[in-house]
Amino acid sequence: MSIIRFFAGLFGIFAAAVLGNWVGDQLRARATGEKGHQFQVSHPSPDGDTTIAVKPNLTNFGPALLAGVLLRPHVAWSFLGGVLASGLLGERYENTTIEWLKSKMPANRDFTEE
Repeated sequence: MSIIRFFAGLFGIFAAAVLGNWVGDQLRARATGEKGHQFQVSHPSPDGDTTIAVKPNLTNFGPALLAGVLLRPHVAWSFLGGVLASGLLGERYENTTIEWLKSKMPANRDFTEE
């Protein structure tokens, strides 16, 4: 039973971080008048199926997860970390971070070499 409780706790931290990011983004959009971040991406397939994915900002989601894992109560701090990160940072560092991560990944490496 403890393994179920562990994974339920991880899911709770993850869900609280996503919800906190959404709430912080909505507050930021209302306060500044900017357009909010699109947290949901949907892709229709030719077969008629639709895939829906949750897409939080990496630069706001990371601090929320870190706060949720390190501080107690985990879910509350994960939510507050998401609200604060998304409300204060917005999408300011997102493109820079994604470009940095892409530069660190091996690009077009040929794995057939010895």
